[in-house]
Amino acid sequence: MIKVGIVGYGNLGHAVERVLRASDQFELVAIFSNRSGAGTVSFSKIENFIGKIELLFVCVGSQNNLESVSTKLIEYFSIIETYDNHARLGEHVQKMDTLAKSNKKIALCSFGWDPGLFSAMRGLFAALGFSPVSFWGKG
Repeated sequence: MIKVGIVGYGNLGHAVERVLRASDQFELVAIFSNRSGAGTVSFSKIENFIGKIELLFVCVGSQNNLESVSTKLIEYFSIIETYDNHARLGEHVQKMDTLAKSNKKIALCSFGWDPGLFSAMRGLFAALGFSPVSFWGKG
């Protein structure tokens, strides 16, 4: 079993929790949040879990928090995150790659619907001759 944690407990964090609890491959050790609530641990206590968690699912907002949270956490944990700030995506992935390698960790960046699955689907549709359009207009 892979010992995992979730950082951020909004809609995405709740969804990840459901998937993890339904799997026999993961042991959910802790859910970290800045909001107090039943079953969560304060994000300020995350360093107490170094060596107890192998992988963190980072489910905080891309617009304001994800870059700083991911770059801090990769020092101690391997992470999967859903970064989708397209304008800075290349820079973020490069930075995370460097930090992950220097800390002997793994970082899966932009892993999710957008830009992950949405980008793959736009590429597939373009290859089939369609002009892809996303929720936000032309892709």
